[in-house]
Amino acid sequence: MAAEVLREVVQDEWAYVVGLLPSNLDELAEATGALRRRRAITSGEALIRLVLAYAAEDWSLRQTAAMSRAMGWHTMSDVAILNRLRACPEFLRRVVSAVLARRLDVGRRPSMRVCLVDATTVSRPGSQGIDWRLHVVYDLFAMQLQSVQITDSSGGET
Repeated sequence: MAAEVLREVVQDEWAYVVGLLPSNLDELAEATGALRRRRAITSGEALIRLVLAYAAEDWSLRQTAAMSRAMGWHTMSDVAILNRLRACPEFLRRVVSAVLARRLDVGRRPSMRVCLVDATTVSRPGSQGIDWRLHVVYDLFAMQLQSVQITDSSGGET
C-alpha cells in the first residue's frame, strides 16, 4: 500500500474505517488487557489506528513512532509501541471476530461445530516468492476466530 493511500485512509477515511469496527473498542481493549494505562494511547480506537499503521505499511517500530508523531496522534518511543503491540493479540482476535460475525450474520447457526480453516501466503515487498503463511481457523458456530498462526514458507496447512 502506497504511503499516500495510507495517509488518505488514516486522515480522510478514518471515520469509514471506524464504522466497520465494533462500537465497543474501548471495552474490548480494557477487557483483554491491551489498554491498561491511558497515557499516549487513550482509547481502543487510537490503539487500532496504531496497529493498522504499523501493520498496513510494514513500517519499522521507529518509522511507526515517527509517523505517529508527524501526524499528531501521539508521541511514543519505538519500545513503547512494541509493548503496546505485544499486548494486542487477544484484542485483535476479538475485533476481527466481531467484524466477521457482523458480516456473516446468517441468523441460523449450524447444529454441529464447523470450523473454517484457511491459509494464505504473504510476501515482503520485492520478494520473489513466499515469505510466510498465515493460517486462520474460524469457528462458525461460535462466530469467532479460534486461532491465527504465522509460519515460514515451509509451513503447510494442518
